Amino acid sequence: LTISDGGVVDAVSDVNIGSEAGAEGTLTISGAGSKLTAGDDINVGDAGSGTLTISDGGVVDAVSDVNIGSEAGAEGTLTI
Repeated sequence: LTISDGGVVDAVSDVNIGSEAGAEGTLTISGAGSKLTAGDDINVGDAGSGTLTISDGGVVDAVSDVNIGSEAGAEGTLTI
C-alpha cells in the first residue's frame, strides 16, 4: 500500500503489515500532507515480513505502540 501526494488513511484499530507467518507486506507513506493514523498499534512484521517506509514529509501516528518483528522468526523493517 502506498499513501502519497497528500493522501490520508485513518484506521480505527491496528495497522498490520506482514502480520501472519509467511505473509509479506509493504506500506509506504511519502510526500507532504500524506498521513497514516492507526487507532491502536502499528505492527510491522508481527509474525511475517513487513516493511514500513516514511519519507519526504510523510507522517505516521499510532495511538498506542509501534511493534517491529514481534514474534519469533518475524522480520520487520522501519525506514524513515
